[in-house]
Amino acid sequence: MAWQMDWRKRRLLSILAYLLLALWCMLEWLGARPAFILNPLGLIAYVGSVCLCLVLSTVLFLHSPRHRLLTAERIAASLLLVPLLWNLI
Repeated sequence: MAWQMDWRKRRLLSILAYLLLALWCMLEWLGARPAFILNPLGLIAYVGSVCLCLVLSTVLFLHSPRHRLLTAERIAASLLLVPLLWNLI
């Protein structure tokens, strides 16, 4: 289909997803310190990383191949939903 991405772009998005997940883990670790969360830039970075995880997860789900159930893009998209679930708990 014309709207489907080629495999290079999907691979790049998957790598970006794993890097964003690592960034969120680092921000979660830094967020355990009260000085980081009380800093406005720290709070913006933390909330922004959670929003970016949600957006990138949606993009990866929409552009993953429909005919295959388990792909690298869908695994990365599922892992990007962890910050959302973590913040709901």
